[in-house]
Formats: sequence, structure tokens, C-alpha cells
Amino acid sequence: MKVILEHQFSQDLRQPKQAVQSDPSAQGISIQYSSSQAPLFTLVERPHVYNGFIHGYRQPVGLVKVQVLTHNPLQIKPLQKALEYYFSPYISDVKDNLIACLGAGVFALQKAASIPLFQPIQIECLSVEDNIYSLWIPTLHEECFHQAMSFMLQFCYQHTATNAFIPMVALTQEIDEIVFALKSYAPTGSNSLRLLQAAYNEDIPWLYVAQNTFQYGYGCHSRWFDSSFTDKTSKIAADITKDKRSTQMILHKSGLPVPAQFVVYDEEDAISKARQMGYPVVIKPDNQDGGQGVYPNLTTDEQVKTAYNKAKQCSKTILLEKHIFGKDYRLIVLNGELIWAIERIPAAVIGDGTHSISELIQLENQTRNIKIELTNELLAFLTEQGYEPNSIPIEGKTIVVSKISNVSAGATPIAVFDKVHPDNKRLAQTATKLLRLDFAGIDFITPDIEASYLANGGCLIEINSQPQLGFITTSHIYRQVLNTLIPNQGRIPIIVICADISAHSSIQSLMTLLMLEYQHVGLAKENCAFLNNEQLCHASTLFNAAQLLLLNDQVEILIYCLNSSEALTHQELPFDKFDFIVSQGNLQYNSALNQKPDDVLSTLLDKWFKATLQRG
Repeated sequence: MKVILEHQFSQDLRQPKQAVQSDPSAQGISIQYSSSQAPLFTLVERPHVYNGFIHGYRQPVGLVKVQVLTHNPLQIKPLQKALEYYFSPYISDVKDNLIACLGAGVFALQKAASIPLFQPIQIECLSVEDNIYSLWIPTLHEECFHQAMSFMLQFCYQHTATNAFIPMVALTQEIDEIVFALKSYAPTGSNSLRLLQAAYNEDIPWLYVAQNTFQYGYGCHSRWFDSSFTDKTSKIAADITKDKRSTQMILHKSGLPVPAQFVVYDEEDAISKARQMGYPVVIKPDNQDGGQGVYPNLTTDEQVKTAYNKAKQCSKTILLEKHIFGKDYRLIVLNGELIWAIERIPAAVIGDGTHSISELIQLENQTRNIKIELTNELLAFLTEQGYEPNSIPIEGKTIVVSKISNVSAGATPIAVFDKVHPDNKRLAQTATKLLRLDFAGIDFITPDIEASYLANGGCLIEINSQPQLGFITTSHIYRQVLNTLIPNQGRIPIIVICADISAHSSIQSLMTLLMLEYQHVGLAKENCAFLNNEQLCHASTLFNAAQLLLLNDQVEILIYCLNSSEALTHQELPFDKFDFIVSQGNLQYNSALNQKPDDVLSTLLDKWFKATLQRG
């Protein structure tokens, strides 16, 4: 049951306000407190979320200022144990400190919901005498942060109101509900999270745009991604590749190798066409991914009938195609070039002479964190191989437990990029270009990837316009994709000008000078955004005006005008780094950057600055 919490904070936190449910029938958060319990802390001011960059953070961050009141240090022990118990995958070494426990809990709660958090919490003491602290916690969305904080305040009170920690099933369920609610703010799919992590590791700035879309980089060096969809992915091509029948028709009439295929409309039609085509065959839905509803290597009328009825539950349109024997490969193509290739070996267990097949499957699920189930299909498949679930294979015997080679179905990926024959590489690249895709995952079956399909045979099975890249053999791919598509770590030159030299005439002369070198110069000044002297907007804040320019894929350089140099450290900025600062009568290059200043830009700025001083 999905629960949405309304963030309501009172200054006196003896009794934090209870959760408000979006669904009247939902089981909400209902933790009771003793009215005699003394308050542990109070909020000095309302929690605040910064969506820009502040306090050294390279992602959105929430700030809570808390005054710790008198409490017994022994109260912290049950809270520590509770945090370690309920959030063990996301929390460790909880410090014996109330503020640290609160911060660790909010962090872990978001982490459990797959919110991208790349930097730790920070605690600063603002007043030793009054026990006032600043608690900084990374987040992604304002609502996400407030909901996590609201829940964790209650969690802290519950576990400091008792002398000993006692696990509760009801609380486990409540945590599951809030995690489920927070997941609505998290990026969907593993690609987005791993791209964000790669961007952080590569020092590529990223901004949340909307829905599941993130921007990597600024201005003209930026790109938008939704999972592995990019802002250059053709909608027409994406729509076509989601329809397996349409994709097969285009590939076939272009002379590329694909298996024979029919649309089938009922059981009898499927059986009739399977006989016409010749066994073995494959039944699969027309518009599903991840191997869902795919039934390969069918050899009898009864198997086709059963597979058709099951596939019909996944899609209105069912395809029947010739089963192609060979090894299953996934080829990744980016901007017309093959960048990676894996062989997908179907899920299997290896006998040890002691455990049964069903026990070996359970062990494999636990070891690899996958889910192979003893379905009727698997039972029939084992029977075909002469086994039952209780059979105990001899030591070293490999038992295949899935007909599907998708990694999501437990297949093992093996890197084969260096082994791909040039003809097979060219085939994948040709198919991707034919469908006008910038990024694609090609499912290719052939006896041997090292031999040419022209001589050895092979077929294109599917083209995926939003491929799941995986992680086991492809962890480097996320970094490679970003570095391929995003030049200069996604950065454009940013010049910060403070109040002492931000007169209109001075800025205008700088704009004129820069436009001799750059085609699109952005300026954020007095809550207004300008592009080449043309005003684009009058925003509510300077931050928003600058963000408009950083989101604009034309802007090659940005001038950002502040009222004072103090704002650089006390206000959130729309960018994480800048190249030059003009302040207090000086023009300085930001020495904190791990790169040399641009010689041409440095010369232009030096020329402008000297002329400005002479006029002054």
C-alpha cells in the first residue's frame, strides 16, 4: 500500500505531527509516544532543501538546524541498535550521537528507496553553549527529503523512549511503506543510477530535469538522458523498435539476417504455422522486454499451445518465429560504433554430489541475488534433461535451469568484445544505423562470435532502443558513454562577477568582447537571463535565471553577476564550479579547478579587465 507523507514540523518535537495519508484506507505511520517523555531536540528553523550547489555538495542537499536538549546518553543505545537492525544494508558504525543517528537514518531511508546519494552527511556545531547543530543530508527532491525527515523524527523518538531495543514486525511493514512511497522520487531502472554515479566519479555535473530525465553537463556541453534514452534518440525509431514485428520487417526487407516470423491469432493458428515453419519454434509477445513471455525451443504442438496462452497474458499481439540455434550475444552500439559485447550463458547450477537441483537453485539465488523459480516450464525443461527437482547431480555436472538467456532471468554475462568478428561488428552497426538509433542493444544469435555470420550463420533477434547495460561485465560502459557523448566533462567557462565591478557598461563591454570569440554568450544578472544581449526572461531569482542558461544547449559561456563575494559561500549556486572571478578589484582564475585556464579566454578577460580599470 503506497503511503504519501505530508511533511509537517513543529518547533517542539516532543510530539511530531503524525503522517497524513493520501489513501484513507491505507495503513499509515502510527507510532505513539509517552506524554511524559522529555523532548530530545527542537528545530531551530524549518528544514530547507537546496536544489543548487552549496556547502561543498555536488548534488541537492537538505539542511536541518537542531538544538539538542538534555537527554540520557543511554537513550541512544536502543536507537543505534534499531538503525542497524532496520537499515543494515545502508548503514553501519552508527555514532553514539543523537544528531548523527538522525542524519544516518534519513540518509539510509532515502538510500533504501534508491535515491542517488553520493556524498556523506555533515554535522557542524553552531553553538557549543546552546548545543545547536547544522545537519546536512544529501537528497534528490524536496518532498523526498521532508518525508524521510518526518518519518525519522518519529523513529528517533520511538527508540529513545525505551530502555531496550525490541524488533517489531509492524514497524518493519511501516518502513517498507515509506520506502515504497519514497521510491516514487527515485530514478527508474538501474541505468539512471549508474549513469549518475559515473558522472559523479568523472566530475561531470548533473541536474535533475523532470520525470526520469537528468541533464549531464552545462549549456552546449550538456546532454539529457532518460535511462539509456538520450535527447538524440529518435522517437520514431524508439516506437518502431518497441514493436518487434515492425523491426523484423524493416531488417528483413533490407536484407539483414532475421528468423522467419509470423503473427499468430489463436492456438490453432500458432500450431498450424509452427508445423508450416517446422519445429523448433519460439513464441513471444510483440512488445515486451527482458525476456518476459518468451518461450524458446518449442518442439511439440502442446508446447506451442501452452506457450501461446501464457504469452497472451503479456501482450495482445503474439509472434511465432523459427528457433535459431547458437550462442546468445548482446552487442552495444553507440553513435554508430560497437562499444561492448557479451555472451549470455543461460542460468545453470553445478552439481556437488550433495544438494538437490532445487537446493542448488536456492543457493544460486542467494549467492547472485537473482530469482530462478521452479515454474511448470522449468519442471518440464528438467524432465527433458532427465532430471527432477529432487535429483542430486554428480559433482561438476552442469544443469541448465532456464531456456532464456536474459541476464534478468539469471543468465551469466561473459565479456567477448575483443573476440567479435569484423563482419558481426559491421552487422550490428549497420542495423543500428538503419533504424536511426544513436544507442542500441542488439540481441544476436550465432554459433561463434569469432566467426563471420556470413559463413557461419547467425540472426538478429531483437533491437533494443533503451538497452539495460548491466553491471557485472559492463561497469566501465557508463563512464565510456558519458565521456563519448559529453565533451570537456560537460563544462563550459563560467565567469563570476561580484558587485564592485558589475556596472551595466562594464558587463556590456565584456559581452561584446566575448561575442567575438563565442557565438552564444549567456548572462545572468539582476534575476534576468540574456543570450547575446537578448533578454530571455525575468525570473523570480538570479538562481533561476542562470539555470535557464545552463539548461540551454546553445550557451557556450556564462557570466554570473552576484551582489557580493560573500554570496559565493553563503548562497546556493546554480553551478558547482566556476572558472574566473572578478571581485575586490582583482581578476582571478579559480585555482581549485583541476585544469589549466583557457588561454584565449584568459587573454580576453585580461584585456577587458584592464580596460575596465582604466575607465574606472
